[in-house]
Amino acid sequence: MHRLVFFLIAAHCFSIANACANTWGGETRFGISPESDFLAPNEVSVTLRHSGKKYWIEASTFVDVSAESIYKVSMDYDNYRSFAPYVKGSRIVEEQRFDTSNGQVKSADGHLLDRQLVFWSRMEYIARFLFIKNKIISKTYVDVQGLRGVSADGDFAIRWHLTPRKSEWIHPAESAFSTLDGSWYILPVGPNRSYLRYFFKINVESIVPDGILEVVLSDSLEPGVRNLIDAIVKRANSL
Repeated sequence: MHRLVFFLIAAHCFSIANACANTWGGETRFGISPESDFLAPNEVSVTLRHSGKKYWIEASTFVDVSAESIYKVSMDYDNYRSFAPYVKGSRIVEEQRFDTSNGQVKSADGHLLDRQLVFWSRMEYIARFLFIKNKIISKTYVDVQGLRGVSADGDFAIRWHLTPRKSEWIHPAESAFSTLDGSWYILPVGPNRSYLRYFFKINVESIVPDGILEVVLSDSLEPGVRNLIDAIVKRANSL
């Protein structure tokens, strides 16, 4: 159960598959959430849902930073350890970048592909439950795609899911979770102002009763996503 507390941050930090051939297996949320109409300035709306041991979390907010800056920071996986919570090591192990000016390189589902990479991360977190304290370490590889022009002119999207370690990748893979995928959607809405939408899904494999899991996740995931968004925005504003 302690492993669940830091899934949200780990989710954001994560082979290079055949860039334009493989279909995408994870869920994404590319577009504006209906809840965005009710957001106060700089408010972060977070929604957590679950069915059994499957959990989904979504967040939306408007921030005073350009969409391009948010996208660059969110894809800067080599430097996550310098600004992202709980990241103790980070490394891009394989990467391809594409010329998006001619619009010819697209993902299997038709989106304009900007970058595709494999990211390895070492996460450390001190999990606490009642009087119990335990250090959780997760070493994970995740397949990441960076996309442009997904739903509107000038927008960006990032999507990711877990991927198994290849023999040529030297870093160990000892993941603290199994199913994990999600996405960012980044839309410019004015000069140096952007709309952000975050989505994250996990399937928890645990003998812990669903009611206890719900309590633990409700107490950890919502503040976790707020901290993540804050770290990304602060980093983007500092560049």
